[in-house]
Amino acid sequence: MRRGVGRLAWCGTLAALGGLWLTQTGCTARIPRSLDGDLTRRVAPVPACVLRLPPQGKTSSASRSLREEQYWKLVFPSFDERRQELPENARDCAGRGVYDSPTLSGSRALRGWPFRIKEGDVVLGAGGSRLRLVWLRTQAFPDGTAGGALALVRTLPDHAEAYGVGVYRGPAERSKLRIERMGSEVIPTVQAEGCTEGEGSSRPCETLLHVFLPRQGQLKLAAQVPLERVGVARNAEPGMGGAITYRLSSSPKFEANRIRVQEQVVAEDSMGRMLRRAELERVFTLVEGELLESEPSLWGRVFESGEGG
Repeated sequence: MRRGVGRLAWCGTLAALGGLWLTQTGCTARIPRSLDGDLTRRVAPVPACVLRLPPQGKTSSASRSLREEQYWKLVFPSFDERRQELPENARDCAGRGVYDSPTLSGSRALRGWPFRIKEGDVVLGAGGSRLRLVWLRTQAFPDGTAGGALALVRTLPDHAEAYGVGVYRGPAERSKLRIERMGSEVIPTVQAEGCTEGEGSSRPCETLLHVFLPRQGQLKLAAQVPLERVGVARNAEPGMGGAITYRLSSSPKFEANRIRVQEQVVAEDSMGRMLRRAELERVFTLVEGELLESEPSLWGRVFESGEGG
């Protein structure tokens, strides 16, 4: 017999702290509070959903690890823990239709509906202050990418919390989940690794950083920052009739209320000799819950204009 997954206390979308909102509902009074000295409570946003966990016996640990089925139950209250199945069109713990998202359009369930979970369907990311980003993969796309719910969660000895649920599509085995800090803001990110053949490869590719903002119980996609791109064009540089390889690289730096991105694009001939280089600093500034970019990426000005010859 399986151990209990836990009991969900859905508290609606929560309040005006760190960009999240609070709605007064009957369950808010039952949410367990951390000690005043708990650093995590001071740096984490307010939870949108809480899952009560079964007792784990005597322990001095301030947090605990969840089993994969407990992540499913936290994010999707309709998850059937006995059958280990997620029903079709399941809504997240804030009542939103994850599978209605355009991001998942054109996909199919990996194993049909109801979706019977298997170990490995949940991808766990790194994070500090007991926070963790999790990706619950259920969908497959014709191009080989995967999709599913993305959630920012935290675990404590007697309960687990979700601060926001969103949707992510990316490489099934090459998506790196991380949590960054932008001042007091908790910023979930996913790095989709598309350039995997190593330095010097001329195969067209792109590695993209997806940046999310926790807002009103959701993880909203706020920006997509290219970290690496490779493209090839012919007759793109004056006096050069052969193939020209363009390489973009960028380094994002998270600061209070903004992200600074240093970009560089290099053009090389077929022998690997550098023909020209362009550099640019772009800034994504947090304004009223959105990340506004100062200007477009260099890529469109250097490569795409060159591609046209």
